[in-house]
Amino acid sequence: MNTVDAKIIKTQYGSEVYVDDVEHINFKSLHAPKVNMPLYRIEFEIGYFLLKEHRYYEYEKTIFGLQ
Repeated sequence: MNTVDAKIIKTQYGSEVYVDDVEHINFKSLHAPKVNMPLYRIEFEIGYFLLKEHRYYEYEKTIFGLQ
């Protein structure tokens, strides 16, 4: 993990640390336009470290989508 390239975002849950590393990003799905949904949609899973106050870090994965 290259912490120099890490992005830290403060959220309501704590400080989320995103590392630019291929092993932390997984492609999940790609949806082509259909009659009832005329948009492209891509979903991917991103792994990140969640730093909470008075606790050690937790590694989490969340699925994000773009439409």
